[in-house]
Amino acid sequence: KQWYQRRVRGSKEGCWAVNGCWDGTAVPPSPNCYYSFADNRGYRVLNSTVTVFGMQFDLERIDTIPKMFSNEVEKLKCVISYETDSRLRVRIFDPAETRYVVPMSEHHEQAGHRMQYILSATNNLFGFSVSRTHEASSTVFNSTIEGLIFSDKFIQLNMALSTNKVYGLHRDGLLRRMEYMYESLWTREGLSHGAHPFFMHLE
Repeated sequence: KQWYQRRVRGSKEGCWAVNGCWDGTAVPPSPNCYYSFADNRGYRVLNSTVTVFGMQFDLERIDTIPKMFSNEVEKLKCVISYETDSRLRVRIFDPAETRYVVPMSEHHEQAGHRMQYILSATNNLFGFSVSRTHEASSTVFNSTIEGLIFSDKFIQLNMALSTNKVYGLHRDGLLRRMEYMYESLWTREGLSHGAHPFFMHLE
């Protein structure tokens, strides 16, 4: 059995209360409570558009699984732009709501023009991955391991990286632990700019 696990609650009752799967025999650092990848918790792709400058996706929440939060957004839009030959930009947002976006200069590369990465996406349970073009099996970012959670005040994007040497996410910039650990970023009420995590991983 192959599950992508994440910690939810510390007791069987608490785990079941959030529709989790409980395994009382799990040995640390493996969690006792997890969501099964087969639950398909996340979003599916309704429409997709591929251009020489990137991809766009219209997403709809999969409603076969109960919501974790009452204000989870039903429809999302994902815009992935090829900004340079070594950098892309991913925006996932609620198209029905207007939020502040940090102004940025618009510059886009055409796909296939000296691109150093390959972008791929999944439809039934939306996620995307980024791989290098010059190395075999060199996926550096993969969010297809578990579904996206997107509510008005909580966003969760799971990712698999090409190394466990990850620095950043907090002000100290130190090496982070990666064995089933969670890094939560909090913002205070009334701030319009939210949280902007930054991290680097070394191979």
